[in-house]
Amino acid sequence: FMWMGSRNGLNRYDGYKFLIYRCDPKNGNSISNNMITDLVEDRHGNIWIATQNGLNRYERNKGTFIRYMHDDKNPNSISNNVINRLTFDLDGNLWIGTQDGGLDCFDVKKKIFRHHLHSGANANSIADNNVRAVFEDSQHNLWVGTAFAGLSIYNKISNTCSKFPDKDPVTKTIVGNNVTCIIENNKDQLWIGTQEDGL
Repeated sequence: FMWMGSRNGLNRYDGYKFLIYRCDPKNGNSISNNMITDLVEDRHGNIWIATQNGLNRYERNKGTFIRYMHDDKNPNSISNNVINRLTFDLDGNLWIGTQDGGLDCFDVKKKIFRHHLHSGANANSIADNNVRAVFEDSQHNLWVGTAFAGLSIYNKISNTCSKFPDKDPVTKTIVGNNVTCIIENNKDQLWIGTQEDGL
């Protein structure tokens, strides 16, 4: 199947016709929101769906969705329901870039969300809580792109972030703070897409 996220639901295409999954307020096993922002597949063939109201896992064997929603009373729940980006690392952990809840790491086996938030008192914290891009490169470094503080690399061992400010060679001012996408080519070079500041 080919899976496509849209502004009006999750689409599955089998080469002949589309099947569209939409939120049904009366059905807790339906997808949590129709505005799809990202999709990833895990090692077991399950599809993980980021939406503007929650994280979902589609279980192919059952044809149902499991919702992961923020719960103020549960510190181990997802930090924010507005999700921008998803990626799996080599260890099978799901990394989640949220709108204002920073960077979350979901331990799929333990079903626990670990939160990584910006702190003005900690220079090694994530640069901004609005995470728009998350990418693990071929060396298993985790790169984080934010809306207001540019590009960072996250060290899983030390639980710290190092920032990579991009300065204009002429004006010496910082540009490219709004990072929207990150990809690596076959020469181990990272390409960083930004909003309004080019590639």
